[in-house]
Amino acid sequence: MKRKWLSIFLALAMVLGMMPMTAFASTPATASVRIVGPGNTEFVIYKTVEIEDGVTTMQELANKAVVTSGSAVTLNDWGFVDTIDGCDLEGDSWMCMLNDDGDAFSSGDFKTVTAKDGDRLVLYPYGNGNYAWIDAAEKADVNIMDWEGTEYITGSGTFILNESGYDADWNPVSGPVEGATVRVTGPNGAALGDYDVSAATVTTDEDGAFAIDFYGSCAEADLETYSSTFELYAEKSGINTAFCLVTLTKDGLTFSQPEGNAAPETPLEPVDKPTAGIDELLAKIAAGYAAESSLGDWKVMEMSAYEAYDAKAPNKLSASAKQNFVNAAVTAASADTAPGEADLAKMILALQAAGYDPQKLYRAGSDEAIDLIAMLDNVSPHSTDAWTAAYVMAAYAQNSAAKDKGKAIAEAVLATQNSDGSFESWGSKVDATANMIAGLAFYADDTAVKTAIDAAVEFLAGAQLSNGTFDSWGYGPDANTAAIVTIGLCAAGVDPAKDTRFVKEDFSALDGLLVYALADESGFGYQDNETLNDSATEQGFRALLAAANFAKTGKAFNIYDYSKNSPLEEARATGESSPAKPADPTGDDITVKVTVQPQNGYWLRNYSVTLPGEGATAYHALVKAFDGNSMTYEANSVGYVKSVTYEGTTLAEFDGGPNSGWLYKVNGKLPTVGLSDYSIKNGDTILFYYTDDWTKDPDAASNAGIGKDTAAAENENGQYFVDVKDSDWYDEYAETAAELGLFAGYEAGTDEEGNPIYEFRGSETMTRAMFVTVLRAINTKIKGSTPEAADAGFADVADGAWYEDAVNWAYAEGITAGKGEAFGVEDPVTREQMAVFLYTYAKSIGKVTGEADLSKLDAFSDADEVSGYAKEAIAWLVGEGLIAGRGSGKLAPAESSTRAEVAAFLVNAYNYLNKE
Repeated sequence: MKRKWLSIFLALAMVLGMMPMTAFASTPATASVRIVGPGNTEFVIYKTVEIEDGVTTMQELANKAVVTSGSAVTLNDWGFVDTIDGCDLEGDSWMCMLNDDGDAFSSGDFKTVTAKDGDRLVLYPYGNGNYAWIDAAEKADVNIMDWEGTEYITGSGTFILNESGYDADWNPVSGPVEGATVRVTGPNGAALGDYDVSAATVTTDEDGAFAIDFYGSCAEADLETYSSTFELYAEKSGINTAFCLVTLTKDGLTFSQPEGNAAPETPLEPVDKPTAGIDELLAKIAAGYAAESSLGDWKVMEMSAYEAYDAKAPNKLSASAKQNFVNAAVTAASADTAPGEADLAKMILALQAAGYDPQKLYRAGSDEAIDLIAMLDNVSPHSTDAWTAAYVMAAYAQNSAAKDKGKAIAEAVLATQNSDGSFESWGSKVDATANMIAGLAFYADDTAVKTAIDAAVEFLAGAQLSNGTFDSWGYGPDANTAAIVTIGLCAAGVDPAKDTRFVKEDFSALDGLLVYALADESGFGYQDNETLNDSATEQGFRALLAAANFAKTGKAFNIYDYSKNSPLEEARATGESSPAKPADPTGDDITVKVTVQPQNGYWLRNYSVTLPGEGATAYHALVKAFDGNSMTYEANSVGYVKSVTYEGTTLAEFDGGPNSGWLYKVNGKLPTVGLSDYSIKNGDTILFYYTDDWTKDPDAASNAGIGKDTAAAENENGQYFVDVKDSDWYDEYAETAAELGLFAGYEAGTDEEGNPIYEFRGSETMTRAMFVTVLRAINTKIKGSTPEAADAGFADVADGAWYEDAVNWAYAEGITAGKGEAFGVEDPVTREQMAVFLYTYAKSIGKVTGEADLSKLDAFSDADEVSGYAKEAIAWLVGEGLIAGRGSGKLAPAESSTRAEVAAFLVNAYNYLNKE
């Protein structure tokens, strides 16, 4: 074989010396993050993100890395990592390495330690062992050979495998790894074929060093552009998996950390200027909204703004849509639980935009005004977050008498501005800053506020990308962020189409939004211009209105300013959709359970409602359940509900046929009176259900005198446990759980005939040991058997204890990792722990597909109290109807659970898990 070895020398210095300095663009500072989860799983594989050198904190850096999966990093009281959403440590503690130093945070914390260009942060559980990394040694040879006209590249490199961590006394330790296994994967994860490696498996020597030879064929490739990348993985018991990338080119063998697989590709890189016309886009989007009979706050506001922009436009907000919005606003404002601060502000803006006085809302048939401004005044303290404060400042600015209240919020907001001019919320800066500008703009006559707005605008100018777009979350630009920026700039008097600070390589900030416009001009995509996205379209519509008005007048335009709308009308709800309520109940509180069951599945299940007991009716409980779960209803009177709407679906009488409609039962019995005439007591259960034919419902038919002889006789011996009454809400669940073999009762002596009797003790607290025991019983029921598992080694699990097998099984299946050295057998199981246990088990048997919709948590007022590790689990269970709130729209994640609640929870879970 003829071999010709070539030595390659590049005159790089000469070339660079001939280039003008303007050819160089500043390279942004970057840092990389790796997060290793339980069991050595990769949660984030070296995600590389842009940072501000010496400014971005470690918390900000970590959040930039995890935001693509909807996650977030929270800190504990002493400033170190506490939880990472979606990465449950089950009681273990987070450890960190910064640039392979296991003692990097001895003098600081995640809130104060800042990242520098090239930093490498690793987070991993203490129980996973030490963290290992691979460094390239100096020896890295590359040669090019030619044989019969075909050129080849060969390369060989020497690497060092090291580890850092802590010993049993928490002292930092480091040193070479001996005897680890190194695996090599070819380019793009493909099997090693033409791209071969001399040894697929090698081991390190006592110094941690190992050498690998790489071969690549470039017979059909251009030698000048040839590149082949290999992935190296090093594994050894007691250390976390280490890996790196080795890239072979004609210029050398280079070593780097991988950039990770958590983030999608940057989506839209426009080549041509966008051609979509603003007026055409506005008209098309407005046409779609005009066809809708029920619109939310923002769409009502935007359609009102569109009509003001183009009075001759054929597509306008219909009278019925306006009235439906008023009805919905009155219903929300009349609820027992007041709307949140941001929701109140949005309602005020939308009503003012549509020409209604937000201080003069009236229920149907009532002359008692509801004042939304006064309701907003009752919020204390006001939030300074960008996604609440901006709208509240705008809401107060609509009313000259209330504007000073908004100014007080503006002054508080200024204290939250970062030194770079930005504002931050949920780990992102760009859209939070732009949104805050829109709120602060109402108070720009104040020198301090104007200075803050100017600094925020400069921050946005520096954050704009070369194609005019903005990336707020670290995983690529999107239409929503571009829209919010456009809105903020217009409010600040900055032209998003022409201001030179916002024109990058001939792409303006407005172009950065228009590149996402669909070809048919029906709306916007989120990260492309092919797939219509509702949220991007709605925010894009809002931004286009701001930009169009700015262009029309040449002056600042705030899309949230409707203070000049005059005169304002009263907002009165119409007759049947908002009936007068019966007198509010008084006295001591009672708690009842409410279930709402449409034709299929459940909209609400065993939802706890607490309300005063004197004068309380089924109507009061039902309406409070509706209000607490964002349901709206229409009634002929308070005694009969015609329709219910939930998550965009409306189910009304006659929808299922001439005899269809809504009925209700209390404690399993169908009353003969209307909702407002049925008095309820503590512990009652209310089932509100839809029937396609009430004449075929035995109870309804019996009440009407139809087919009385078909009614089933009650089982007089129906009590399975002596302490469970037929009227107890959990009666059926306790009985079913016992029949399935999931729950066992407590022995309570014998009856008069000497037979053993049992108590269920539904009010007793359920422990963690009890819960995993029942979960194991479900597994046995579903799979037919549950094999014994090895001893998990928990200090508080005694040999032969009744719960031993269940705890060992749960640990072996990865359902729980316990609480450090103990399992916590006698600790009460919290509602969020139940959710995580069940969710993990459901995943293990293939019942969970796709990602959980975290927005499901938004319906609950205490969603921020859910621990990070439990959010995904609870969101999934809520979405599947397996868990509901505990009253007043709260999840109560940290509260303990009773045996009765767990029985209901697990019977429903068993039915769900066992279905095909």
